[in-house]
Amino acid sequence: MPRTLTRRTVLKLGLASTALAACAPALPATRPAAAPAAAEVAAPVAVTAATEVELAQAMAGAAQALLAALDDTQRAKATYAFDDAERVRWHWTTPRNFPRNGLPLTEMSAEQKTLAHALLAVSVASAGYTKALAIMALQSDLGNDPELYYVTLFGTPGEGAWGWRWEGHHLSRHFTVVDGQVVMTPFFLGAWPTVNGAGERAMPREEDAALELVTSLGAPAIFQENTLTRHVT
Repeated sequence: MPRTLTRRTVLKLGLASTALAACAPALPATRPAAAPAAAEVAAPVAVTAATEVELAQAMAGAAQALLAALDDTQRAKATYAFDDAERVRWHWTTPRNFPRNGLPLTEMSAEQKTLAHALLAVSVASAGYTKALAIMALQSDLGNDPELYYVTLFGTPGEGAWGWRWEGHHLSRHFTVVDGQVVMTPFFLGAWPTVNGAGERAMPREEDAALELVTSLGAPAIFQENTLTRHVT
């Protein structure tokens, strides 16, 4: 008999967690002179109960379109059962250090990549999609492949409990749908370098908010003037 999943169960199975990382050389916590204040960037709009159902439907449609465009070999790599242990396996590091399962963009045709991006774009707000693209683009500055991101689907989109994942270096987005409700955890965004070669920042709102918090702290809260290493989490 199929197991009934509650929203609480889905949260547990999804290892509900939210992480943010910014990686940079060890420097004092000072705000860049040209950096815009965090308040200048519009905050995300919350999803209402009504739009959550529409979101679930849109995600299912986009996922179905992507699956229909894959050949049998690609589809086998991209799909898992909903209750497979792969669904709760994730990491923020590079695929070289933590091998991923799923179908990478590097193994997709131009049409398939467009459909994969359409799935990501419909699953998040426009600001979230733009941020994801910026994080992926930073891989070129590191000598990594900006298309080494994996798309993995769990269950059958639009039927019962299902979900999907977009993951690679410093970007891990998970989406689970049960009874029209959407859960978006685990959720990891990171940036290193924080500024690319063109002087653009992938995560200005988060970076500025973190710097504002750190620089507002008094001496009792600061145990070291510089970051411990290049990684700040």
